[in-house]
This record gives sequence, C-alpha cells and structure tokens, in this order.
Amino acid sequence: MVLVLITPIFIVFLITGSSFGFLFDVKSDCVVTLWSDWANVPGLDLHIRERAILRHENMGGLPCPTRDKLREERADALQIQTDTHAHLEATAKSLSEHFIRRKPDADHPNSPNHVRDLLIVIDSLESLEEELFNRTKHNIAKLLGMLCPGPDPFAPMYNHAVLIDASNSNVQVFGKDNGDGLAALKEALLHIPMSSNQSCSAQALNITAALLTSSKGLRSDSKVDKDVLIVTDGYSKCHDDAIVSAFALRSLSRVFSFLIGSFPSYGLRKVINYVSTPVEEHLFVVKTLDGFDQLLTTLQSQNNVSCKPMDLPVDNKN
Repeated sequence: MVLVLITPIFIVFLITGSSFGFLFDVKSDCVVTLWSDWANVPGLDLHIRERAILRHENMGGLPCPTRDKLREERADALQIQTDTHAHLEATAKSLSEHFIRRKPDADHPNSPNHVRDLLIVIDSLESLEEELFNRTKHNIAKLLGMLCPGPDPFAPMYNHAVLIDASNSNVQVFGKDNGDGLAALKEALLHIPMSSNQSCSAQALNITAALLTSSKGLRSDSKVDKDVLIVTDGYSKCHDDAIVSAFALRSLSRVFSFLIGSFPSYGLRKVINYVSTPVEEHLFVVKTLDGFDQLLTTLQSQNNVSCKPMDLPVDNKN
C-alpha cells in the first residue's frame, strides 16, 4: 500500500475597504471606477460627474489621477443669477431627504435612524453685508431646529453639536461644555460677530478633522453618525491645497456644505471638492438671501413627515 500525503495550499488575499489584491508585492496599475452619470446640483447651473479610486498603483504601476481629477464640472448653456421656484423646490427636497430627515436605507427601510455629532463650520461669509450676514445666521438656526427628533433635536440624549467660527481664527464657540439644547446652540450661533477676514479653508478643514475624535468630546458609539456642515460664500484668503484637507475630513465624516451668495468660480470648485459623494446629495445652494427665506418656507411645508425612531447610543438609553 502506498500512502500519499497531500499538503493543502492556501492562497491568501488582502482585503481592505477600498481595494483588494494578492498579499505578494507585484507591480499593479491604479484602478478607478467608470465616470458616474452627469448629475445636477439645483441652483449651480452646471452638471457634475465623479469617479473613485478602487486601488492605488504599486511597484511602479500606472499612477492614479490626482484628487482634483476625480470630479468634473460641465457648465449649463443657461446661467441663471437668481433663485428660481423650481431650484428652491428641488433644494428643499434634497435637504430634507439627505440632511434633515435623511431618507431611509433602501435595503433596510424600517431601520431606525442614528443620532449625530454635528460639526457646524461658519466659514467665509465676509462677502455679505451685515444685515444679510445676520439673516443668514437666523436662517441656519431655523434649519438646525428642523433636524430630527423634535421638538429639541439637540437635547442631551440626541444630537450633539460643535460650532466653529472659521472667519475669526477658527474659534470653537460652542461645544459639549457650553450648555445643552437647541436654544443654547442658536444663541451661540447668533452671537458670532461679523468679520472682514477671509477664512483659510484648509486650516478650517484641518481643525474640524482634529475635532472628530472622542478625546475632543465626540461620541465613539457606532450608533452616532459624524456629520460636518460647512456654511460658506466660497471665498478664501489662502491659496492652499484645501482638496487634501477635504479628503482627510471626508474619510472621517459625511461632509455637507451650504453655499450662499454670488460665489466666485474658484470658490465653487473648492466647495465641490469639500463635500462627500455624491455631490448632489451633500451640496445645497442659494444665490440670494430672499431665496434662503423662501427655501425655509418650502422646507417647512415639505417637512410634514414624522421623524423615524432613533436608535440611541448605549450611554443615552434609560
């Protein structure tokens, strides 16, 4: 009798969140997704398409496109300088579904929502006159009051907020030690002073990313979402590489932006790169303060759906 010994052979794969490949070091090219379809952000008068890096190059393979080559814009033929009724209706719907009420997960439509740790960055608004600046703050305060759950979305057991004034040396003007509840957050927001200083976008984004840790007072529970809302007019005093900072921030949280006023083209391109993917679900635009007022009125009429139950963090449950 002949005894045959068969030795098993194992092939080991290395799997990460964004790429896969053999464990062996081999030359490989960068792999990117196909371009998405062209999508419209209401009020921008342009369409945007995106692609993503699936695997970075290795051992001298073909390199990946630079970060600023992962999104492209195509201007519409018709450029409208005012806020139209159709634009405000579409913006209100997007705000409600993706930021305020948050549309249910298609795969789990009955699952409860998560509370969030929300970092609100009041970036550059120096292009606004003082009256318009104050109206903007009031409107942002009203918008925050529409978040789920009501009547006070920032009660201690629900959402937590950090408020950063980026136009005044990136001062943190509200956080976990400044009181609880929506009223305290609104008071801090309304007391942010008008500034003639243009903010430095990359610096503001870096400081925001540094705050997205439990050591800075944010919660580490998996049932707490991390969101950032950047309120800006698109101006910046620094010609810095804000895209690098934006990528770092987007790896830690969902990043939304509210773009207000007659923003410059270079500022628009920066803000497009601030926000998470897909852009049309994370960027909201109003061109005038009257349009902002009308947007809130439209939101209030659309926001008649009850908030979904919240899956509270363990520390917050009774």
